Amino acid sequence: MTACCSWNDVFQYETDKIIRIQSRTYGTIKWFFHVVLFSYIGLSSM
Repeated sequence: MTACCSWNDVFQYETDKIIRIQSRTYGTIKWFFHVVLFSYIGLSSM
């Protein structure tokens, strides 16, 4: 008699793959948009 599922099926989980992009250009663009977004949120609440 076999079980409907195994312990491996019960305890399995998925993880996200995290990568790090080392590019000065992309990093500058990222932080520029962060500053713009935070400034917009900060100034719009005044």
